[in-house]
Amino acid sequence: PTAGAVQLASGARTAYLAQSEALPSEWLARDLVELGRLPSSGFWRSLTPRDRAAVESAMRRTGSWAFAEQRLARLSGGERQGVALARALAQEPTLLLLDEPTTHLDPRHQAELLGTLKREATRGVASVVVMHDLTLAGEADRCILLTDGKVNANGAAAEVLRADLLSAAYRTEIDVLQAADGRRAVLLRSSGQPRSSFAPRTQEPSA
Repeated sequence: PTAGAVQLASGARTAYLAQSEALPSEWLARDLVELGRLPSSGFWRSLTPRDRAAVESAMRRTGSWAFAEQRLARLSGGERQGVALARALAQEPTLLLLDEPTTHLDPRHQAELLGTLKREATRGVASVVVMHDLTLAGEADRCILLTDGKVNANGAAAEVLRADLLSAAYRTEIDVLQAADGRRAVLLRSSGQPRSSFAPRTQEPSA
């Protein structure tokens, strides 16, 4: 989209987590998270006990408190992303915007990040996540499929992550496998077949 408007509820506080960023390698993890308090504390004012409590709480909720005193250079990519998420949560947002936050993470850290977002939802923090990993996108309460900047589908994961919709949107053959618990795995087929000869389908679990 090249134009439009986004309306937020009165009093909404927004924080943002980028896909990746160059973090200061010599900083301590805690120092980075403390930057999340700048919107409320100001640049020149020292952190208050409440600020420090917010920093510790955010780091504990993201599992990064254990290495609060370690330099960022010593942390893995997944650990650094956890610290960056803690910085966003230290702002005490009501809305969290994330740009492909799991792209460079291994499965363990992907699961941990998504688990954190789900727990934050119970605290009243809504998350809007841009994601190309369609299987992970299925963990969301609601999915919006965009095609050429326009809404193609909008609803629960089961309504949006369908083989026919995804194959048409991505112009390639896609299958969707459904597990017994209702979760879905999105699989890319071989690109050997012409797109016009493919009949997408959703496979149900076998008995």
